[in-house]
Amino acid sequence: MLLHFLSWLRQNSKIEFEILLRQGGELMGEFEKLAPTRVQHRGLIANEPVRFLPRLRRKYGLNPPIARQLQRLYPRDRFPLIYSNTVANGEFVSLFSQLGHRTLCHAHEMRFNIEKVGGKPAIEAARVTNGFIAVSAAVSRDLQESLHVPADKITIIHPFGQPSDLTRETQAVARKQIRRELDLNDTDIVVGMCGGALWLKGCDVFLLLAKTVAQLRPARRHIFLWIGVEPTSEEYRRMAHDRSHLGLETTVRLIPRVSNPHQYLSALDVFTLTSREDSFSLVSLEAATLGVPVVCFAGSGGAPELIGLEGGRVVPYLDIDAMAKAILALSDDDNQRGRIGEILRARAQAFTLETQGPKLLAALERSLREL
Repeated sequence: MLLHFLSWLRQNSKIEFEILLRQGGELMGEFEKLAPTRVQHRGLIANEPVRFLPRLRRKYGLNPPIARQLQRLYPRDRFPLIYSNTVANGEFVSLFSQLGHRTLCHAHEMRFNIEKVGGKPAIEAARVTNGFIAVSAAVSRDLQESLHVPADKITIIHPFGQPSDLTRETQAVARKQIRRELDLNDTDIVVGMCGGALWLKGCDVFLLLAKTVAQLRPARRHIFLWIGVEPTSEEYRRMAHDRSHLGLETTVRLIPRVSNPHQYLSALDVFTLTSREDSFSLVSLEAATLGVPVVCFAGSGGAPELIGLEGGRVVPYLDIDAMAKAILALSDDDNQRGRIGEILRARAQAFTLETQGPKLLAALERSLREL
């Protein structure tokens, strides 16, 4: 999301920027094409490898060498505003604040991850951060409760999904193709989830959900697809273990990461967001753009803000029976499922880079004006 926004920002504003990454990754080259890019263990800390960082912290405390490098590389007169794309940059945000920069934090994390990846540095940074962008009302609530951020410091701007290049016609073709590859019948109801097979994403809930649906409606075949779990991973082994013991080998399919996720999402009849916590599920948004009804848990994040009153079903938190019954209600009524899908497809048009990019730009410009 950050990469797409910065690409849009480069084309649609006169704001100049540089990029500081806390570590590298597979998108490193794409960031370097946009702007001068540094990585913490490549450009900072006197070019020391990242493995020496704990030793330097023990020696220098909050790293006076880092503060000096930040001051040299990002002088306040050239970089008056620091935009942090996560609450996990607490130490750096605090340092930049001490150096006189204005700071804006774009928060994508909810309570569990705020505490896990943010911790004490995030709490300390929140005291000096000038403003926050929350990707959902759920994130705004957790910022207030976990980091004690005043409500008037928070602006809610929903994120945007990765747009699909499928038309309705090519989506129908993709649906048939993927179902044929997976040996699925036209009458099968296909239920899916996409993402890493993590506890926070509810991979265990997904399996129990499949078991419950099979018990409630044994006469009709419901196939459950989890898209994005690698066969060589520990997560795959754990899900396969439970799948076997639950007798779901033919019911639950574990699909590795694919290069054409929208085609796989097109094969679904219902998207089930089983996450315990998801600030604003982008894959749910992508399913919505394809007209796939979404079922999610209340209190788990921002998905209910996407679904609204008519774009899917919101059931009580971790209530597997209620989610199973919501799936069955949708699978039993093709007309209702199609109607809800079209409502959600229309709602998803409000969450695009074209609609949300200008809001993020306005937040940046507002912060610059307040200097």
